[in-house]
Amino acid sequence: MGMAAGQARLLSITSRMSDNELRAQLINNDKMRLATKSAQVSEAYVQALNDSQMMFTNYDADNNATYQQLTFNSLTAYNPYNNQYAISNSAGQVLVSERDADYFEKSNGDLNKFLGMYGLEQTTTYFDNLNEEYIFNKDDIDAAGNTIDRAGEVAYYTGNTTKDGKMELITTGYNAEELEAMYFGGDLRDDNGTVIGTYNGYFNTLQSDYYYNYSRDLASFNEKYDAYCKTLAQAMDEKLEGFKHTGTSMGEMTIEQTLDKIDALQDLLNDSDPSNDPDLTTGEKILDYVSAFINEAKKPEYTGSNAVANDYFNNLETTVSDAKNGEVTYTNITSDGSDSNIYLYDSTSNRLKIATDTVYNEETGKYEPVLDSHDNPVYNYEIAVGSSGVTLTVKNTEEYLDSSGNVDTSKPIGGTIGAKTVSNTKTIDGVEYYVFEIPANSTYETEACTIKIPKSVIEPMQGTPPTAPSSPTISETTELEVGSMLNAAQQVLESLQQSIYSVWDPEKFKPQNGDARWQAYTECKEAAEKLYDTIFGTNIHGDGDDTTTVDDEWFGILGDPDEMWDKVQANCGTDTDAYKNFKNIYEVITLDRVMNTFGEPKVAWIDTSSVTDSYNENGDAKAQWYTNLFQRMQDGGYKVLQDGLASSPEWIQFAFESGLVTLEQVDSKFAWNTVMYSNCSDITEQTNSEAITIAEAEYNAAMNKIENKDKMYDLELKNIDTEHNSLETEYESIKTAIDKNVERTFKIYS
Repeated sequence: MGMAAGQARLLSITSRMSDNELRAQLINNDKMRLATKSAQVSEAYVQALNDSQMMFTNYDADNNATYQQLTFNSLTAYNPYNNQYAISNSAGQVLVSERDADYFEKSNGDLNKFLGMYGLEQTTTYFDNLNEEYIFNKDDIDAAGNTIDRAGEVAYYTGNTTKDGKMELITTGYNAEELEAMYFGGDLRDDNGTVIGTYNGYFNTLQSDYYYNYSRDLASFNEKYDAYCKTLAQAMDEKLEGFKHTGTSMGEMTIEQTLDKIDALQDLLNDSDPSNDPDLTTGEKILDYVSAFINEAKKPEYTGSNAVANDYFNNLETTVSDAKNGEVTYTNITSDGSDSNIYLYDSTSNRLKIATDTVYNEETGKYEPVLDSHDNPVYNYEIAVGSSGVTLTVKNTEEYLDSSGNVDTSKPIGGTIGAKTVSNTKTIDGVEYYVFEIPANSTYETEACTIKIPKSVIEPMQGTPPTAPSSPTISETTELEVGSMLNAAQQVLESLQQSIYSVWDPEKFKPQNGDARWQAYTECKEAAEKLYDTIFGTNIHGDGDDTTTVDDEWFGILGDPDEMWDKVQANCGTDTDAYKNFKNIYEVITLDRVMNTFGEPKVAWIDTSSVTDSYNENGDAKAQWYTNLFQRMQDGGYKVLQDGLASSPEWIQFAFESGLVTLEQVDSKFAWNTVMYSNCSDITEQTNSEAITIAEAEYNAAMNKIENKDKMYDLELKNIDTEHNSLETEYESIKTAIDKNVERTFKIYS
C-alpha cells in the first residue's frame, strides 16, 4: 500500500512538472511577442520623428509670417498680403473651388457682377465733380451750335479752338449720373427705383468681340479713306495751282505768286523811305486778282453750288469789297451769343446794343461782351431811337496802357468814343441807311470813321410797340489804306489755300474706272462695306446676299461716330443687335471724350462683406485678386475641385509630387506664370511637432506596459522554476524511497 501511494505521488509530481514546463514555454512565447511589439512601437515613434508635412506661409500687414498645413484652400484663399497662387491641370485648366465656379457662371462674363458676388463695389467722386462743374444749362448753345435739351448735360473739350483762341466746349448729351452708369455698367434708376437706363459698362464693351471687330474695321477704313482723300486733295490741289489771272500791268500770276507779290508790297510799306510806298491803285489791282481767283474757285463745276460753298465765297467777296471801300461789315449778329457778334435789345429804353468785340466763355460755350472794371458788359455800339432821330454811341472796349505799362485810367473800358444823332436816311446802292460820321478821338487814339446802319435794323424799333431787330447788320468805314487792302487780299488767298477742300464738292474730283486713282477708291469702298457690315450685320437688306453695296455718301459718315449713331437710331430698332452693340460703342466713345478732357476716373473698390472702420482699405487689392482669377478662368478655362479635396493636405501633396497639377503665380504685372512648387518660397516642409508629441506619448505608454508585462512574466517564470526545483527534489526523494522498498522486497522473497 505504501509503495502504491508513493507511485501515485510520483505520477502527480511528474504531471505538475510537465505543467510547469508548459507554462514556462507559454510565458517565454509571450516575452518574445513583447519584444516584437516593442520593436513596432519604436518604429512608429521613429517614423513620427522622421515624417514632415507641406506648410503654406501667410503674412499680415506687418509682414509677420504664420504657417498652416498646405491645402488647396489655404494656397488659393484671398489674403491682401500674400502672393496669389493657383493650380492647373494637364489640360491647362485652372482648378477652382465650387463657390468660385458658381460665381463665375452666374456672372455670365461680366467682371463687375463677378466681383460684386464677393461683396466688392466700386466708388469714385469723379462723376460727382463733373456734375458740379462741367455742365450746361437748358437751352444753352455749345460751341458746335447744339441746343442743350436739358439742364445738367456734361461738357467736353474737342481739342479745337475758337477764333479767339479758347477751347471749344461741346455737350456729351448725357448728365453725370448717366455717364457714371455707362462707366460701371448696370441699371440706372430714378428716385423711385424705376429703371430708366441699362448700360453694358465701359470695360465690358472694350473686351467684347464687337468692339474688337469695329475698331479693327474702322482703323482699316480710316486708312483707306485717308488714302482715297489724298487722291482727291491732289486733284483739287492741281486744279488750284492751275488758277492764273492776267492783269494789265502785273502780268500772269498764280495764287502763290500773288502771295509773294503781296509780301513784297508789305515789305515796301515797312520800308523807312515813304517814296517807295505802293499806292491805293496797287492795292485795288491786287484785290482784283483776288476777286478773279474767287470767281474761278466758286464755279459750280467745283462746288456743286452747295449752300456751304455759297456762304463761304460770299464772305470772301464781302472781305474784298470791304477792303476796297475801307469798310468792315458785321453780319450774322445774333442775340444768343452763338456767334462772335451779339446784340441786346432793351425794350424798356428802346435801345439796341451791339458787341463786335467779344470774349468766349468756356463754361457756357457762349460769346459774351467785354466787361468793364465793374464787371458790366460793354457793347461797341448803342443805338437809341427818340423823337429827334436815331442816336449812335460808340463805346471803348480796349484796355490802354501808358508809357510805364500801367492801365491808363483816362481811357476806361466802357467810355464813350463818340456819339451822333441823325434823323434822315441815305440811299446807297439802292439800300437806305442811317449814316453816322464819327470824328477822330485823340483821347482814345481812334481815327474818324463812318458807320452805316440799314433802315431795316431801325424800323422794328420805330414800330408800335417797338421791338428788337431779328438780325442786325452794320458796317464801319474808315480811311482807305493800302496796308488793309493787302492784309485782306492775303487773308482771302490763304483761306482759299487752306479751306478750299472743305467747300469744293469731292464728287467733282472723284476718280473714274480706269484712271490712276481708281485703285484707292475701290479699296476705300471695300473697307467701307466691311465696316458697314460689322456695324449693321451682314445680309442686312434681307436679299440673301452678304455683300453690302455702300453708296459713296457713307464714306464721310462711317468714320464719324456721331453721324453713325444717328444713322443706327434712325434705321435700327432698339431691340436689334446693331442698335444695342453700337449704343455700347457710342457710350465708350462718349466716355473717352470726357476722359480725354478731364482725365480717367480714380476708382476705388470697397469690400462690403467686411465692414470695419477701415473696410475699404484692401478693397482694391481684393478686386485685383479676383480680377486675376476671373481673367485666368476666361483665358484658359477652369475645372471645379470638390470641397473635400480642396481641404485635404494629403491630396495636394500627392498631386504636386505626382505631377498631376502645376503651380501658377501672379506677377507684378498681374500675369499668370508657371513656377515649380519645390522652388516656391511660400511652400515649405516642416516636422509635425504635434504628431511627434502624440507618438512620443504613445511610445512611452506602450513601452511601460511592455516592461511591466515583461517583469510579471519574469516573476512567473521564477516562481515556476522554484516550484519545479522543489518538485524535482521531492520526486528524487520519493523515487529513492520506492527504489529501496523494491530492493528490500526482493531480498525478503529471494
